[in-house]
Amino acid sequence: MGQGPNAPYTKLDQNHILQRVFEEDNDRLRVDAEVSAVIGTVECVIDAASGDNIAIANANGNTLKVESNGSINVNIIEAALSVEEITNTYAETTSVASGVETTLETFTASSSSIRYSIQRVEFSGEQIALYKVYINSDPIASKRTHHGSGLSGEFEFFGGSQEGLFINTSDVVSIKVLHNRPGTGDFEARIQMFEQVI
Repeated sequence: MGQGPNAPYTKLDQNHILQRVFEEDNDRLRVDAEVSAVIGTVECVIDAASGDNIAIANANGNTLKVESNGSINVNIIEAALSVEEITNTYAETTSVASGVETTLETFTASSSSIRYSIQRVEFSGEQIALYKVYINSDPIASKRTHHGSGLSGEFEFFGGSQEGLFINTSDVVSIKVLHNRPGTGDFEARIQMFEQVI
């Protein structure tokens, strides 16, 4: 153990020890340490003055070089754009006959360069009725209205994302109504689709 001017150190009290390690100019304890650490993803802002040398490299070893004039040479790789759109189709059907399943609205996935998904189907009418959503000729959902719950409603097809239920190119989505009340009735429907250019 080294011998400094205050040896033996066992005679120093806490105040003497703190005075010896405190740097008044920096308002902190004096520390001499070497630290190794593994750091994950870090966001940083670099502020360089003229003449500073900075080396930034990605995981592949590609470096960013700041030129002497302060410019940075950059190669831009253009990523494919993903265009997304919400589309709506809406229809009003008057004088729907009792006892006959009637198509209120349809949507056809017509382009092979677009990825389609059903987000929402809304419906309403003058009569209590059974509503069904079809993909092609296959029913995928149904709901009934009655006087106690109102004469309108909706189907939502959202899953883990806002995209909805995916369908294939050339699939036909339709909503149909069937009522058994005397006389005819007027009905409305809206189909909301999510479309993404692929």
